Amino acid sequence: METFVLIDGNSLLNRAYYATPVFTTKDGLPTNGIFGFVKLMLKIIADKKPTYFAVAFDLHAPTFRHKLYSDYKAGRKPMPDDLARQMPILKEVLQSMNIKICELAGYEADDVIGTIAKKFNVQTYIYTGDRDSYQLVDDTTSVCFTRRGVSDILELTSQNFQDEVGFTPAQIIDLKALMGDKSDNIPGVAGVGEKSAQTLIQTYGNLDGVYAHIDEISGALNRKLVDGKESAYFSYQLATIDTNAPIDVALSDCVLKMPFSSAVREKFIQLEFKSLLVLDIFSDASTEAQESNDADPTQITVSEVYPENVQEAIDILKQTSASSIACDWNDKELRFACIDDGKLGKTLIEYILPIKVGLLDAGFFDYQLVSVLKAIYLGQKRLIVYNAKELMHRLKWHDIAFLAPFDDVSIIKCLSDGFSNADGLQFCINYHGLPAANTAFGVAWLYLHYAPLLSKTERKLYQEVELPLVRVLFDMEEQGVCIDEGTLQELSIRYNREKESLRQRICELAGEEFNVNSTQQLGKILFEKLRIGSGAKKKKDSKSYKTTAEELEKYADEYEIVRLILRYRTVQKLNSTYIDGFKPLVVKGRVHTTYNQTNTT
Repeated sequence: METFVLIDGNSLLNRAYYATPVFTTKDGLPTNGIFGFVKLMLKIIADKKPTYFAVAFDLHAPTFRHKLYSDYKAGRKPMPDDLARQMPILKEVLQSMNIKICELAGYEADDVIGTIAKKFNVQTYIYTGDRDSYQLVDDTTSVCFTRRGVSDILELTSQNFQDEVGFTPAQIIDLKALMGDKSDNIPGVAGVGEKSAQTLIQTYGNLDGVYAHIDEISGALNRKLVDGKESAYFSYQLATIDTNAPIDVALSDCVLKMPFSSAVREKFIQLEFKSLLVLDIFSDASTEAQESNDADPTQITVSEVYPENVQEAIDILKQTSASSIACDWNDKELRFACIDDGKLGKTLIEYILPIKVGLLDAGFFDYQLVSVLKAIYLGQKRLIVYNAKELMHRLKWHDIAFLAPFDDVSIIKCLSDGFSNADGLQFCINYHGLPAANTAFGVAWLYLHYAPLLSKTERKLYQEVELPLVRVLFDMEEQGVCIDEGTLQELSIRYNREKESLRQRICELAGEEFNVNSTQQLGKILFEKLRIGSGAKKKKDSKSYKTTAEELEKYADEYEIVRLILRYRTVQKLNSTYIDGFKPLVVKGRVHTTYNQTNTT
């Protein structure tokens, strides 16, 4: 069945802005609202799988309601500057996605949404954080209301509306006519609040019904209604969504086209939405060139060649006139490509040597590739690799030294984009929309993309500090850190004895044996049996007491048992994490650590 999703752009951007942690691009552009909006939009697309999709926005101009009532929406706080900056960029993102943007001078987004929802005979879902849209619910229109943030959504349909809200969709307007709406500054009837309005509508059906039976209403409420009749009907007019706004939009304009093009990927890259770039929402077309020195991957033909034997691969390496070799060696295969620095050309040959796991698998066992590995990593050609230190460790297992000159794309990327970068090669390949299988090509392309982005200072840092540091860190990891196992054992014995001594004294003060590690038992001992403190707090939705360090610190000065429990926990942590926890890591008196060179900004 065809479905149509309509989004209230202003409402959901506002919700996303406040629900998403503040973050900015490296240039200082706030993007949390855009990110939260796009993330919700992609979830909606995945959930509803709509045929048609559109986003409606308010325009920064007076509407027909402002002309009727100059105080309409008066007193509303202006949009925060950080959020206002994100609005035009969000629209650019939507345009790159070919998602229809609907807006009309003189009308609000609600009117635009209401008009479109009633114009087409398609099952429609309206996503909004504004209850005004409740009045639009009917057999073909549902309202998906964002209750908190952007993830808690209440879907209201013609079937469940009465049960969820207590009224019919049409009665929402009658309620607002009586009680008004502070958020929109709709006056309603002076002195009539929400409860009175609800009772009146439940009793008499609608606004006309209330005034048709005005003589049945007595006392002060009667006077308020009589005096406020004109205001009530005026408020009804203000609260009613116009479903006949003169907006020119056809159903064909709103067709959702997926997967998205490379232009969307480029926009996400600019906005640094890394987590969205790895989603399976893009077409096979790769990214367009961002810099003049970028080769467009869509214009490069990658041919895969499988050398029949090891000698053939070695001959290729010896005979090539290329200045560099891009390579990737993983558990499945060894891939390499011969390139000239600065360009990839229109074709690239990627040589592949599969690694056998079983006897009947195609390819070569690791030990059979040793001569090829030596030709690459002991050779004179400059290598382009991703995470050279990891390759050095792999080579060490085969007693091969990594002696060839090299460039490490992982470090270049970290320096050029300025982020904490523990990203793997496959992530980067997916990030840029490169062919997932052609990892040697990916290494080459990433190098040619990121290397020119380094500033003069960054290039100096890379050549003089970061690149030499790779070998230093490799040597440190191989060497390991000495551990005095005798002292470690002494500390283990000492802390275990102290822990047991503390446990015994705690139980003595408690007047009974109990499991000190059980927070439930501990809470009952402290706050029920010993009646420590007067403000003991129970965990939310739980019968057990809070026994966190923060909570117990409140009573430490006054009660010995609390001080002992805190010390017991400290000793237990030291012993389990830093003493017993280290023991399995010690190999021949050393701990071999991993130093991540690109994990700190």
